Amino acid sequence: KKMDLLTWVAVFIAGLLFINLPGLPLVYHYFLLAMIIVRRPADLITGIVWKSRVWPNDCDLNIHMSNSSYAKNADYARTMLLLYSGLYDFCRKQGWTLNNGGVLFVFRRELKPLQGYSVNAKIIGIDRKWMYIEHRYTSSNGSALHASGISRHCIKEGRKTIAPSEAFEKFGLNVPAEWHTNKIAFAIEEFDKATL
Repeated sequence: KKMDLLTWVAVFIAGLLFINLPGLPLVYHYFLLAMIIVRRPADLITGIVWKSRVWPNDCDLNIHMSNSSYAKNADYARTMLLLYSGLYDFCRKQGWTLNNGGVLFVFRRELKPLQGYSVNAKIIGIDRKWMYIEHRYTSSNGSALHASGISRHCIKEGRKTIAPSEAFEKFGLNVPAEWHTNKIAFAIEEFDKATL
């Protein structure tokens, strides 16, 4: 039996909804809620991995992953890192907030539609005010680096900034020596000063 026009339209709409599922309203919030409810161990030093795929709603006019989709997926990976490591909950118990002070990306290779990829997020440096989180976008098998991102975050108690080294000491983390000498973190701080 042939499908009538209404059935074809319904199948077409259902297909569009399916391939654009991650971009539908509230799906972003569903992912964040799932991260809060379902936790697994994570380490701030070695980091975590967020795995995803380039869905059609992630693509721009050049038919590859858009700049804003890199930022969205960095947000997922960063949230996983802070939640799963326990740092987010620890800060809340102290009456502190974690605040994003900016994100910088460097794009190396495009991610094409439906291509799988991973985002590895880990802390790579601290200074007197900021902690710096690296986001590395690799192909699913890890063979190619597609993009790198750095986000910086400060810890606040009201308007007072808590030094990351102080926060990590209270958290019980022995800060690796290389976190104090990371060249990327210092370069971002100098860039910030130059743009004032």
